[in-house]
Amino acid sequence: MTNPLNFEIPVEHWEYVWSKELKGGILIRFAELTRKMLNKRLVKFFLRFRPKGNILEAGSGSGMGLVIFGKKGFEIVGIDYSNNSIELAKKNFKKNNIKGILVKANIKKIPFLDNTFSLVFNQGVIEHFSISEATNILREMKRVSNNLIAISVPGNTRFYKIWVYFAGIFWKFPQEKLYTPQELISLFKKASLLILEIKKIFGHYACIGKKY
Repeated sequence: MTNPLNFEIPVEHWEYVWSKELKGGILIRFAELTRKMLNKRLVKFFLRFRPKGNILEAGSGSGMGLVIFGKKGFEIVGIDYSNNSIELAKKNFKKNNIKGILVKANIKKIPFLDNTFSLVFNQGVIEHFSISEATNILREMKRVSNNLIAISVPGNTRFYKIWVYFAGIFWKFPQEKLYTPQELISLFKKASLLILEIKKIFGHYACIGKKY
């Protein structure tokens, strides 16, 4: 695994990943279980900062994070540029009897007005971009938020590296950057965001902040 400074994973890779999840299987169920555990802890952490009303996941993937928010009564919106991601999220919404909005869009240019959402977040997204692009994405997330911005990224931790080693036997991981808390502080500072808290969760770092 590397920490490249300039890279971006093409959409074709994500179409392949989410198509595998749509088909299901034993390995996919394992991935779903680990993601569900992480999302539950993330949502619990984010809720400590009392978002109100509507929530956007910028890079919504399977939509399972949004499902948890939806079950708690929030209005949920997800955007992703992968067709298969949108289909998988729709499937998970229906399976959990959750209503929400899903839009095919690029997180580099979020198709919503300024100050639309109380919380804009993503999980497992920012690490796939260069520092420069990650900064611009955070600024775009900040633009459409009227309060909170949060991300979760894989940490440069022993726990995560061990997990990737064993999971990598069955699953091809794309390039990603492993973050330290200091690097997250620097990233949020570049995006002119005030950090409220950083928390380690299952080898990941969850970071929540707000506008100055």
